[in-house]
Amino acid sequence: MNGFLGIDWGTHSSKWAYQTGSGSPVIGEIWDSAVTSLDDRLLWFPLEERFQDSGREVALKRKLIQDPDQSFWEGSRPKIKVTLGEAVVFSLLALLLDADGVLSARRKTLKSDSLTVRFSHPNWISEENVRALGCFRDAAVVALSIFLEGIEFKRTRGIEVERKKLRDAIERHRPIRDRIPSFPEYYDHSRFESCARGVLQKVSWELVFESCAAGFPYVIQGERELLEAPITQLPAHRRVRKLLVVDVGAGSTDAGYLLRTIRPRDSQRVMRPLLIWLPAANALEVAGQWLTKRILADLRQQGRRVTDAEAEEFKLGSPQLWSAKPYLGEWNKLIADHVGDYVGTICDGVCLPNSPPLEIVVTGGSSAVTSMRKEVLRHVQQALRDRGLSEDLSNATALTEASSLGGLGRAYQDIEIAQLAVCLGASDPHLAELKAYPTGL
Repeated sequence: MNGFLGIDWGTHSSKWAYQTGSGSPVIGEIWDSAVTSLDDRLLWFPLEERFQDSGREVALKRKLIQDPDQSFWEGSRPKIKVTLGEAVVFSLLALLLDADGVLSARRKTLKSDSLTVRFSHPNWISEENVRALGCFRDAAVVALSIFLEGIEFKRTRGIEVERKKLRDAIERHRPIRDRIPSFPEYYDHSRFESCARGVLQKVSWELVFESCAAGFPYVIQGERELLEAPITQLPAHRRVRKLLVVDVGAGSTDAGYLLRTIRPRDSQRVMRPLLIWLPAANALEVAGQWLTKRILADLRQQGRRVTDAEAEEFKLGSPQLWSAKPYLGEWNKLIADHVGDYVGTICDGVCLPNSPPLEIVVTGGSSAVTSMRKEVLRHVQQALRDRGLSEDLSNATALTEASSLGGLGRAYQDIEIAQLAVCLGASDPHLAELKAYPTGL
C-alpha cells in the first residue's frame, strides 16, 4: 500500500504526518526547530522538552530566507559547530528518524518503494527566495539519502547524532545533488516541477508549496467521497468550492488559492472532481516571529530581562497583555494588505466572480490571533469588491474552520488542526490529484 510522509520544517516548530490510501493519519509530536550542540553531538528536542543552552541555534529556516546568498555548505556556525546546510540536513533527518521510529512501533516501515516523502516549503518564488529553495531542496534530498542508507543515532529526550558521523554521511551523500537539475534563476512552474521531485532508492520525494498543503485538508473536508467513489449526481451548489489559504507561520506568511470543481459527465455519465491550484503569492517575511520580536522589545523597554524563548511563551500564554498594543495593529495590516493585494491578482475570471462565495482558511501557528483574522477578512472582501464582484457575494466571503476532517485518532481543536494543516495536507494521498494551472482560469 502506498504511504505518504508529509514534513513541515518550520522556523519555530516542525511536524510530520503519515497517511496511506486507507486508515487514519499517524501524526508525530511537535518538535522544536532549534538545533543544539552538546560536546561532540547534535541534538533535536520535542517542543515541550526544549533544551535551553548557549550551544543552540534557532530559526534556521528564517536565516536561510533572510540571506539566501550566504555560504550554505561552508563555514561552521559558532554555536553549533556545523554549517547551515549541515544543520538543515540534521533537522530534516531527525524528523525522518522520528517518523520511522513511531511507525516501526506500529509495525509499519518508511523504507519502502511505495513511499513518497513530501517536504513543504514557503512560497519561495522571488529571485532571492528561489536560491533559498534550491538550498532547502538539496538538504532535503541529502537527508533522505542518509536516512535510507542508515545512520547511528540515539533516542533519549530527543534525537542525538554524533557531529563527525553526520558530517561524514553528508560528505558521502552530497554528490547526489549533482544528479538533480538546478532551479532556474527566476521562478518558472514547468521548470520548478522538474527540479522539485525525484526518486532515491525507489522512494519518491517531492517539494510542495506550504499554501497548497495547508489548504488541502480544508478544500476536501467533508467531501472525500467525491474523490473516492463515482459521482453520478451532485447538486449544483456543491459543484464548485473556492478556498483562499493564508498560512501564518513563525517565519513567513504564505497565501494561495485552491479550487475544487467537477468535470463534465463522461461516457458512463460519471462526474469526477477536478482539484486546482493557481499561482500563489510570494512569501511575506512577516509572521509570528515578527510579532515575538516586537513583544520582546516592548518587555525589555519596561525593564524586564527576558529571552527570545520567554517572549515567545509570553506571546502564546498571555495574549490579553499585548492584544491592545499598537504593534499588533501594524502586524495585522501588513499581513492583511499582502493577502488583499494577492486576491486582486488571482487569475480566475471563471469561478471567483460567481457563486458560491469564497472561503478563507487561516492556518499556521499564528492563526489564532483573532484581530488578524478579522482584518484579513475585511481586506479580502474589499479586494473582491475592487475586482467588480457584487456586494452580496463579497460580503458572503467568510472564514472557515476544520469542521469535519475526521479520522485523526483523537479530537483536535480548530487551532491544533490549523497548526498541523501543512503536514496533514502534505501527507494526503489525494494531494497528487491537485493540478497546477500556472496561467490561471
